[in-house]
Amino acid sequence: MASTSTVTVLVGSGNPVKVRAARRAAELVYAPRQVDCRAAPAPSGVSAQPRGDDETLQGAENRVRGVLASAPHAVNGPASAPGMEVAVAVEGGVVERQGGRLACMAWVAVAERTADGVKTARARSAEFELPQGLADLVAAGMELGDADDTYFGRVASGSGQGTVGKVTRGIISREDYYVQPFVLALSSLLAHPGPAP
Repeated sequence: MASTSTVTVLVGSGNPVKVRAARRAAELVYAPRQVDCRAAPAPSGVSAQPRGDDETLQGAENRVRGVLASAPHAVNGPASAPGMEVAVAVEGGVVERQGGRLACMAWVAVAERTADGVKTARARSAEFELPQGLADLVAAGMELGDADDTYFGRVASGSGQGTVGKVTRGIISREDYYVQPFVLALSSLLAHPGPAP
């Protein structure tokens, strides 16, 4: 019989979109267990607008390390143990493609403390090209959320539908966009046989 104990998911951000995406993903991956998803903001340690896969992934991993460091009470035990606690983070970034086009993407990093150490996993989102006018603002040094607000004439897009929501005309929200890489990373974490090397 499957365990019905609670999985605590600590999200390295206070952004409600990221917390909701992590909750949705965890509820899918850990079903039928209960999920207690909480914001646990942690610094990315990278620039406000990460560029390229390496810096973006580093930001997600730094946030996860920050969550683990601030949560010394994390339960030690295998994934099947009651009281499992997982640290997760997502970092959005841009990457330059052929012809100087800018594309938007995100990296997710996840970690679980076990009796043998810390298991980790990562997953990357799909990417999409930014409209040229928006890309020009980012290339000039604006953070994507601010550039989005300026380009589309709205406020606090990063806490709402995000750029992906505007580009897809609401077909894919920012929350939806993050759910898939969270699911992939958490699923990889469960499938991982042991701690990170």
